[in-house]
Amino acid sequence: MKNFKCQVNIISRSDGASIIQRSAYRSGQRITDQETGKTHDYSHRKDVCFSYITAPEGSPEWSLYPEKVWNAAAAADTRKNSRLARELMISLPAEFNYEERALLVADIAHFLVGRYQVVVQADIHEPKIFSVEDLLKLNDQHAVPMQSAPGFFHNENWHTHILFSTREMTPFGFGKKTRALDDGKTGRLEIEKIRSAVAEMMNVKAREAGIDLFMHAKSARRRGSPEIPTMPLGQKGHWAAKRGLPNATAELNHRIKAYNERATLVEADFDEFLRQPRFHKSSPGISL
Repeated sequence: MKNFKCQVNIISRSDGASIIQRSAYRSGQRITDQETGKTHDYSHRKDVCFSYITAPEGSPEWSLYPEKVWNAAAAADTRKNSRLARELMISLPAEFNYEERALLVADIAHFLVGRYQVVVQADIHEPKIFSVEDLLKLNDQHAVPMQSAPGFFHNENWHTHILFSTREMTPFGFGKKTRALDDGKTGRLEIEKIRSAVAEMMNVKAREAGIDLFMHAKSARRRGSPEIPTMPLGQKGHWAAKRGLPNATAELNHRIKAYNERATLVEADFDEFLRQPRFHKSSPGISL
């Protein structure tokens, strides 16, 4: 895993979002929205390999059931611009095995519960699987062969979606809003703390497993790295990529990746050059 990815999104009524639908889709479950009467059935999904829900100690028993939790969350915030939940989307190291990923995600969930006293639903999704024909269309798609299925590939994109409530969970149900995350001044700092905590938990798990991996919560640019971040493809970009059609963003990302590879090599060569003996002591007739 080369780059650290931990995004925080808000699920709001003003965006037309349904927390019930989101919960069902992320977890691959069948959940009914009590407000609309609509049932969202994603039980056919095969890529959800781990699901976990947790709440503060002393919470009601129903707080461990996604359908009850998110219907209660929707009932607690009925204004047209209400924020119903937050969602973390985190890329998980391909170097980790199933158990290491599951333990990492559970640790992140417990961190959020401990810090904000919220209900947390966490789901791990497996990478997409590609056939040879798919790879010919996605010629710049990073993919590795599947040992369990010869002739098929996956993109190593293990990731987790972590939903957590915008209200604290108390022994009597949902309580006050998590103002530390809502506030314009403290919200950004809290997100940085979440990202830093996730990166540190990842690094701890890697050390425990003897895996050579170190994640930075700060972006490459903020760390002074010469790397340029790639741009998100978006829905249209992914649609074009699947069909082998040209896309300006995909082409730009291809050039960015090529630049970053060259920059990394140049940086390594420069570091090696500086380590040469002549940079550690003066040569005759030369003043450094």
